[in-house]
Amino acid sequence: MWYDARHARAPDTEGASTRHHDSPQGFSMARKTRYGIGALVLTGAVALALGFVAGRGTAPHGPAGPEVVAPAGGPPGGSYTEKKLDLPPSPSKGPEDAPIVIYEISDFQCPFCSRVTPTIAQIAETWPDDVRIVFKHNPLPFHDNAHRAAVAAMAAAQQGHFWKYHDTLFANQQALTDADLEKYAQELGMDMAQYKRDIADPVIARKIDADQAAAAALGATGTPAFFVNGVNLSGAKPFEEFKAEIDKQLARAKELEAAGTARKDIARKLALESGAEGAKYLKYLVDEMPAPKVAKNTPKAAPAEDTTTVWRVPVDPETEHIEGPKYAPVTIVEFSDFQCPFCSKVVPTYKKIHEEYGDKVRVIFKHNPLPFHEHAPLAAQAALAAGAQGKFWEMHDTLFENQKALTRPDLEGYAEKLGLDMKAFKKALDEGTFKSKIEEDQALAELVQAQGTPAHFINGRKLSGAKPFEEFKTIIDEELKSSQKLLDSGTELAALYPKLIKDGKTFNPLDTKVVRVNEVEGAGTKGAADAPITIVEFSDFQCPYCSRVGSPLEQLVAKYPKQVRVVFRNFPLDFHKNAQKAAEAALAANAQGRFWDMHDIMFQNQKNLEVSNLLAYAEQIGLDMDKFKADLDSGKYAAAVKADIAEGQRVGVRGTPTVLINGRKYSPSGGYSLEGLEKILTRELGLKAE
Repeated sequence: MWYDARHARAPDTEGASTRHHDSPQGFSMARKTRYGIGALVLTGAVALALGFVAGRGTAPHGPAGPEVVAPAGGPPGGSYTEKKLDLPPSPSKGPEDAPIVIYEISDFQCPFCSRVTPTIAQIAETWPDDVRIVFKHNPLPFHDNAHRAAVAAMAAAQQGHFWKYHDTLFANQQALTDADLEKYAQELGMDMAQYKRDIADPVIARKIDADQAAAAALGATGTPAFFVNGVNLSGAKPFEEFKAEIDKQLARAKELEAAGTARKDIARKLALESGAEGAKYLKYLVDEMPAPKVAKNTPKAAPAEDTTTVWRVPVDPETEHIEGPKYAPVTIVEFSDFQCPFCSKVVPTYKKIHEEYGDKVRVIFKHNPLPFHEHAPLAAQAALAAGAQGKFWEMHDTLFENQKALTRPDLEGYAEKLGLDMKAFKKALDEGTFKSKIEEDQALAELVQAQGTPAHFINGRKLSGAKPFEEFKTIIDEELKSSQKLLDSGTELAALYPKLIKDGKTFNPLDTKVVRVNEVEGAGTKGAADAPITIVEFSDFQCPYCSRVGSPLEQLVAKYPKQVRVVFRNFPLDFHKNAQKAAEAALAANAQGRFWDMHDIMFQNQKNLEVSNLLAYAEQIGLDMDKFKADLDSGKYAAAVKADIAEGQRVGVRGTPTVLINGRKYSPSGGYSLEGLEKILTRELGLKAE
């Protein structure tokens, strides 16, 4: 499947405690100085000519790119002398003289790009001496964080950390804000001063623009795209498809080498053998000559954080670990992770807050160990196990002071130094005594949209990241004034915080509004007909987003077959030219009892949904081909598809996928997953294990 750039979508009571306070891969600075000069400014006529070369009706705009020098006095469209622009090298791995070179054109926010990453790793492991992989950037315009992630990755490359950073970004696609990117850089031990200089260097931005122009010139408008010595393989292809092409080219490479071609020249010769497309590939990707410029994908500025909205973050003073008094005019709830370097960075800030405000502020610690910090969950359990023995804050400080040593033996060593009852401590870790408390904190973090750490809520007002004392002070001072007014009017101190957050915001991916979706005969369904939970999915077989919904829904029905029913409704979008016919094909397959087989095979082949392919898929799943072909040719199910579209529009469907659970729209913030569906259905609709 290929991510198409053209697609856009219209308490446990034990253990409470209170703490009171009495470059190897880089480029030289000399070269950077030359880069700062930029490229030659084109005349309007030349820019216009380049626009037509790119297949556009108007001249493109954007940053300075590779120089294109027009002959003196020559007309636009005449011959040009091209000069390669001096830009940072593209990150690569594998031998320089490899006979097989794979150019990967990718986007760090594209789910299909992350899906193919293990395949590329398998290729590198399978042919370590014969394959080189070169990475090119194509951050798509509808991925808000993709461009800044690409810039950050190139900054990492200047310190020799590209591939580790690359893996981290793909493992954390839902967390690519500026703060996240900086956190990952710090965790890799990068020189942060240099990192910050590099991400601000316009040369790196121009490198990404040049990569995008090259991709566009080769017709790679979506991600991921791969060129194997010039042969285009688009989409998240399985290993077998790459292997077939690589094996074929390696066989030819052996022939060339036997005939006397130097190993270092084989990849180029193989590309030339593929004709005009191979020549373009060599020009734009290998030789990095200037490609026709495309409109600049200007990264969106990160939106300013909303620190005025109050979120409902409930606390229980009887069970929480509190630093400061049991009750105070200002309550700060901190969601943290013992392995997160930014969380440790904010510890001195909290110390200063207590020194400045004394008993006017209390800090309540909650746990949100992030999934990519392998030692964080057990460290959180260790802190709570220490808290059960009255040593939470001592363990808290120890863990943050030793973030790089949080294995089980390390944790036991810290517990012993703190004088804990080791038998009780080990038992708590062995039995996972405090896992439910941590999961409870994490569920609350999700409800208040605290996906990253640290996240702070000052009387319910969110402040994200390792912010300086001054930013905390601004909000604390405002809240002290507001709290004092309520206290002066008679509000008891113990009742103050609950009153302040009573009407606070929480995030619910399941809309409160209920709409009735009319049932129709012939829709693809799975699950018990009398299931108490009905999930209606309005979908488009050509929509890359829709392909991500099917698997978690299928897993949900498999796990809860008597409680959940899934109904598939067609909503083909106008700009997907094959989607309407694919929808008809699904209904024609359903008439023969094979809807879900057809559903699965079409989603697996979203880039190949022409009628000839639909017929091949029908035959592959064993349909009566005469009947299927007659149904497709006659447009027998066209009206049914249009009826689905009309019903979708009636209930407010504007894009795909749209999922309604018992008539309530479901909009998960982190994408569709079995875990996410189970959480919301358990909380909202009483889903229970069978």
